[in-house]
Order: sequence, then C-alpha cells, then structure tokens
Amino acid sequence: MANGITQPHPAPYPAPGPGTVAGALEAALAERRFALTAEITPPRGADPDAIRHKAAALRGAVDAVNVTDNQTARVSMSPLAAAILLRDAGVEPVLQLQTRDRNRLALQSVLLGASAHGIHNLLCLGGDPMHIGNDPTATAVHDLDATGLIALARQLRDEGRDYGGAELTKAPHFIIAGTCNPFGGTTDKALDLVEAKLDAGADFFQTQAIFDVPRFVEFLDAARARGVLPRARLLAGVVPLKSAKMAHHLAEKVPGIVIPPETLARFDAAPDAAALGVEHAADLLAALKHQPGIAGVHVMAVAWEERVPEILRRAGLERAP
Repeated sequence: MANGITQPHPAPYPAPGPGTVAGALEAALAERRFALTAEITPPRGADPDAIRHKAAALRGAVDAVNVTDNQTARVSMSPLAAAILLRDAGVEPVLQLQTRDRNRLALQSVLLGASAHGIHNLLCLGGDPMHIGNDPTATAVHDLDATGLIALARQLRDEGRDYGGAELTKAPHFIIAGTCNPFGGTTDKALDLVEAKLDAGADFFQTQAIFDVPRFVEFLDAARARGVLPRARLLAGVVPLKSAKMAHHLAEKVPGIVIPPETLARFDAAPDAAALGVEHAADLLAALKHQPGIAGVHVMAVAWEERVPEILRRAGLERAP
C-alpha cells in the first residue's frame, strides 16, 4: 500500500466499460500514433461563451485539449464545468485536477462526476504554490500529492473501490496522465518521479515547456537508458512565446523552464515578436516530432489558442480534415 492505495497497477489502457467509447487521445496513444494536445485556461468568471470561443479555435486541430484547474493559484471557472462545455462544443477535454484545493473525498467526487459526463482524460497535479496567487488567506489542502492522486484514479478505475475500500456501483474509465519536468532538478530525480508515477498508474505524461531541444534529447537518452521510454508515453510541451517580456518571465521565474540565451536575444531584437513566436514554436514542434520516444506534443498557447492551428500546420502536424 502507498497513500492507502494498492500498487502496482495493471497494464495501461484497460478496455473501456460498457457504454464507454475510447476518445481520440486514448486511441492515438494506444495505437502509438503521434498525439496532439493543446490547453485552455477557463475564464475568471461565469461566461460559458469564453470556453466556446476557445473551443472554436481548436476544434479539429488536436486530439484533446487540457482544461487548467485554478492555475497560478487564482480562481477560475471549475475545470469540470469548462470540460463539459468543451465536450459540448465538439472538443475532447483533458481534465486537469490538482490536490492543492481538495481533500480525497472531493477529489473522488470530481473523478466520478467527470467519468459520468463522458470525460475520461485526466491529468493529475499537485497545483501551483498558493503564495503566487492573489489571495494570501487561502489554505492549501494537499491531502494527497500528485502521485497519490494518480494512484487513487487508478484504483477507482481498475478496482472499482474508493479510497476507503467501499465498492463503487460503476467504476469510472480514465486514461491517467502525470506531469514530467525534465529540467526541474537533476535528471535522476526527474526520472525517479516519472517512475513513481508510472508505478502509481500513470498511462502517459505531458512535460514542462521545452525550449532547448538538444538538452531535452539528452534527457530522453537518459530515460531510455533507464527503461522509462517508451513506457512513459511522453508528450513534449511547447509554449509559443508572444513577446520578449514573456520569454524572460518564463526563463527567470518559472522553475524547470530553460530558454537558451540565443533564443532570448532573438526575441529581444525581433521587430515583430508575435510573428517570431509562431515561427519559433513551429520550429520547436518540427524538431521534437522526429525524436524517438516522443508519443506526441502538448501546445500550451497561453491566451493564444487561435494561433495553434497555424503553428501545427507550419510544423507539419496539421490534422487531416
């Protein structure tokens, strides 16, 4: 037992239960096709049209779209509500769920509710630290950590039991993702965490934003040597840069993001940083798609969803209509 959850987990991708249809992301990963995902942040308000507008920009361009969960420790629309709106708009969602704001009872309620609504893609997170948000009086929960949440989702799915051991009337169906931060510390520590999440039940991973492809290739080589690839099914993250200010903020303030000095210099000198951002993101994706061991890419275009189809097209990753 670990965190009260039985381990290790069975082989990934159990057959969907009766009435459950495998989604585009699950099918792509199971069939070893190159997967494409993107990301949206729900609005800091109750306007459903904000989600529908983002959905229209991404529909048909990717296999699935992440919905963030109170990102940067600031209140936004419930990720489950936003995921339902995405689904209704014809976009397959990936529900991000973090442990900072919920205890294990609330986490299980969200998981069961998501599956009941046909939302079967799940990314398990610990959550951004509370001190970076705008409400210093809020209290973090962290009843489980991200690895514990992965194990909990796996137990609900594979064993049909809740955390307390009670049998569920119907088990949910999920494909479960964890995060991978190749440059958040030493390579060994990063791979230790990936292996712990694999043992807990993770089916695939989305990485922190990659800007230094040669350094990321070194990480992939180390992961391969440890037997982590292709078991981990890594989707390499890419963040399109809209400005030099954004580039410097990510490089200087966000742990685990490494932006080469020459890239920062290019954005500092660019007469049109947004145009360069589209070109640069496309070049990164084009380089990453040829790396052995990569199962796909995850494009995090912060408040820039409308440019994702163009970026994918320029990288040779456009989905056939």
